[in-house]
Amino acid sequence: MSSAADEFRMKTAFLEAPGKMVVREVPRLELRGEGFLCEVLACGICGSDLRTYLRGPGTRRREPGHEVVLRVIDALLGNVAVPGEREGRFKPGARLVVSSVSCGVCTECLRGDEHMCGKRTHVGFEAPSGFSELAFVPVTSVLYGAVFELPPIISSAVASLVEPLACVICGHEKIDVFPGDTVVILGAGPVGCMHGIVSKMRGASQVILVDVKDSRLKLAPASSWDVKVNSAETSIEDAVLDLTGGEGASAVIVACASREAHSQAVSLTRKGGQVLLFSGLAPEHRMVPLDVEAIHRREIKLVGSRNSGRRHFKKAIDMLVQDQGGFGEIVTHVLPLEEVDRGFQLALRGEGMKVVIAPAGES
Repeated sequence: MSSAADEFRMKTAFLEAPGKMVVREVPRLELRGEGFLCEVLACGICGSDLRTYLRGPGTRRREPGHEVVLRVIDALLGNVAVPGEREGRFKPGARLVVSSVSCGVCTECLRGDEHMCGKRTHVGFEAPSGFSELAFVPVTSVLYGAVFELPPIISSAVASLVEPLACVICGHEKIDVFPGDTVVILGAGPVGCMHGIVSKMRGASQVILVDVKDSRLKLAPASSWDVKVNSAETSIEDAVLDLTGGEGASAVIVACASREAHSQAVSLTRKGGQVLLFSGLAPEHRMVPLDVEAIHRREIKLVGSRNSGRRHFKKAIDMLVQDQGGFGEIVTHVLPLEEVDRGFQLALRGEGMKVVIAPAGES
């Protein structure tokens, strides 16, 4: 039986030690200024969360959990004129996703790269994390245009893909994919599969999805690949050359936290091709050998990408509404908050594709 004191408590997950998430009760989050108090409907487990999970607390500036889907409980707006508020948007019950908020005045923001702002903030970056029952969205996020109300057609679990899909879209802005191109994706996790779907939507005639785990390759939605290769059993260089008539891929996307994959990507690329380094590496693995002579002689474009901005969130929501690529198949598990540690273990072992935690018990 719940007591009156329970009304002033909420549950949130903490990274207690390397490889161990625990759920504790903490004082209930309240409106702490102008903004929205929300319950967390869903929060996906990101690859960066897994790296933080393995390294332990204090190894990153934030707790895991930022792929959040929220529902408004209460609002305190004072005299602030919130765009759309008069039209009935952002009312209690509205479901939201929130992109990062940047400073708007630094060099990166002024040139249109707000996702690279050194002062950017994001719901879930600070305590409590997205693996909590409640979250607070400051009114500045709305004024900045970073809050997006979700249409009913997208489930909360699938909506947790908005943030990672927005990052994928941001990465694709940096490379060309033309009809007839071959794209190789190293890493068959959730973002690798999203890269595959987006590549095919852009016209790629052949997407080669590569991983070292058969379990991951088996879970990959059919819409994300044309050929699957287990690089632990087959030479990926030979396979790509065979599948491209000896030329190599038009684009290679590194979507896994592997030094070997980062180093190998150049050898899979055709003359004038592109390599997109999408996945980060742990600090101890960041120095990677590269064949710079091959990059020079074959004029290979090498580019990195991380994070996303408002325009990418908008495009991601539109893609999920259309659902032309079967993005929903990427979500394989939806678990309650109490099973957050099990969710991390499932994702680490490759037994699930996108694992989503549903603190409010709704998917």
